[in-house]
Amino acid sequence: MLIRWLAVAMAMVVPCLPAGAQTAPAAVPTTTIAPAPAISPATEAALAALAEKTALPAGTRIVFLGDSITAVTTRQPVKYPEMIGKALAKKYGDKAQAVNAGKGGDNVLSAMKRVEMDVTAKQPTLVFINLGVNDSKLIAPDYAKNSVPPDQFTAGYRDLIKLIQEKTAAKVVVVGTLACPDDVTRNNAMGKEKKGNYFGNPEQLKKYNAAAKEIAAEFKSDYVDLFDLFMAQPDLKALFPGDGVHANQQGQELIAVQLMKHLAQKFPAK
Repeated sequence: MLIRWLAVAMAMVVPCLPAGAQTAPAAVPTTTIAPAPAISPATEAALAALAEKTALPAGTRIVFLGDSITAVTTRQPVKYPEMIGKALAKKYGDKAQAVNAGKGGDNVLSAMKRVEMDVTAKQPTLVFINLGVNDSKLIAPDYAKNSVPPDQFTAGYRDLIKLIQEKTAAKVVVVGTLACPDDVTRNNAMGKEKKGNYFGNPEQLKKYNAAAKEIAAEFKSDYVDLFDLFMAQPDLKALFPGDGVHANQQGQELIAVQLMKHLAQKFPAK
């Protein structure tokens, strides 16, 4: 009994420290983040080959303004801007830069609120704008209205381009938003009596892309299509294993190659 009592007493003793002494800080748990997935060898080679076909002016700074399709996340720390930036860095070093200015949930109206801080302040020479999937979504529960009505979308897109052109000498490229697997996004919104917002309705995406294309022509800006590119893929669903809106690594690689093709066409090496 005496031995047991001493063991309990010893376990309850709290060590005393001299005045002014400090205890060592408790260890902070660390979270291991999986390494960024490597770009597939085929895509990396394609991007490198396209970069070699470009002759970008020294000091090129490309800003990619967009929503969550563009913005990096912990799950997707490498998106198409990073892929393009890596390919350009191999050829140009620090003489050509790619800046990711994507933000989850953005539409043309919310993008306008941050464009000066996230885009024009970077003094870009070229700006790709990839917006529309959030603007075009149909709002629950009746799915009769878009998140950003068409008239506000066109007015907001015009304001966005005007401000970029007023504040910088950058060329603007309008990017039509990608296609989504409609059966997936529709079921996510309405399946099993759910009432969530309906992203990716093909007719809405086509309508908003058509408006964006008209605005590009109005401002004499280039337009790059993603919708038809994705629709032409043999298995669209395979590019959207989650919610049907956010493209996976393979889908991001498709976007990167498409935009690099545009760079090679607009800035061809002689």
